Amino acid sequence: MEDLNIYNVIWVDDEIDELLSPVEIKRLLRNHGIHIEPAHNSTEYREIMEHSYDRIDAVITDANMARSSDTPRNERDLSGFEDVKSCIEKYNVKRSIPFYLYSGRGEFLEERYENDGLEYFVTNNRIFSKGELPRLLEQLRKDVAHINSPSFRIRNKYHKELEAARLIENNEETLFTALLYEYTDGWNNTQNYFNPARKMVERIFYACKKRGIIPYSLSELNSFSGFLQGKDCYFEVNEGCEIMPKPLIHSLEYFLNITQDGSHGAGDLKLNVDNYVRNTKNINLFRTILYIAMDLCLWFAKASQLPPEERVSKWHLKPNCEFVYRGTIRDIEGKMVCGEYLLQNKEVDYSAGDEIGIRQYKGKAISENKYPFDYQEAETKITVSKFAYPTNVIIIRKRATEQDL
Repeated sequence: MEDLNIYNVIWVDDEIDELLSPVEIKRLLRNHGIHIEPAHNSTEYREIMEHSYDRIDAVITDANMARSSDTPRNERDLSGFEDVKSCIEKYNVKRSIPFYLYSGRGEFLEERYENDGLEYFVTNNRIFSKGELPRLLEQLRKDVAHINSPSFRIRNKYHKELEAARLIENNEETLFTALLYEYTDGWNNTQNYFNPARKMVERIFYACKKRGIIPYSLSELNSFSGFLQGKDCYFEVNEGCEIMPKPLIHSLEYFLNITQDGSHGAGDLKLNVDNYVRNTKNINLFRTILYIAMDLCLWFAKASQLPPEERVSKWHLKPNCEFVYRGTIRDIEGKMVCGEYLLQNKEVDYSAGDEIGIRQYKGKAISENKYPFDYQEAETKITVSKFAYPTNVIIIRKRATEQDL
């Protein structure tokens, strides 16, 4: 017979001694790799749980039993079962322990509960009648194996982080895959470790821009950190306001430095992350990075719940910014214009309603529009005679769409 995993199971039944005595039952349990911790009532069950919680894999319980041995036997006494049932939630907080109802009083239970109070057992298909022990044990082994699988343990342990990551397309899948890395031995390239985490934070960055949590004109991921640290040339956080907690701001800077270096195998790698991970032969640095990414997912979930007007009220354009023109974009027959400027919007996400500032050109003079055209704004005729290149345009306020909210 192949080697079996041993499962430690508490079996609660006031007739447990009689149930375990037949040779065929002992053989059945042995063949399934089941080690039974017997309990005659819920008091004994609680004592076992208190001392052995970390090594218990499952619980089988009868319905008709008392809380303690001091209580006289009564065929309709469900107090012990009620006590065991009340522990299901308590003992499934830190880790999952499946509970199974094994009883010969099916009709009485249906009459007593009408399924109200048996939801856990009904929903999880964990009600078995006396005589169905082989089927129960097969189901128990499958359930416990699934619960102990890396996939289940990760989803159970990090359910809040995965739920937060789900707010941004592809982030939940990326995070889940990254959390599985430490269970595999085939990953020896640091890019495979750090790229997924950086991708997640890049998506958070773009989602923050779309939702007005940070200025839309921040151009790339490093500018996210720079803005939060007060280093951006055009925008700053309002005094007394907090967009991101300070510890997380500094964690973000650390994250970007490590992943910028660790996501590349060659080039100007100041930190030599790749060499470090290869030489130490561990992924503890990656775990640190991944935990920061999960913190950022949780932060984004909270920040995105704020009303749109509150999000944009936390930052402003610096007062010393000078523009040759400042206004709101209009769509004129498919062309994006602002005042007398035609916006060159290749690979730039301009939308009608965006408030922008056009900076003074450096180098060559402002190009004239060879094909000027007119449009009416209120009672004023405006001639679009100049170009505005993307490098000279700052989006001060992005028009929020329903999708972005």
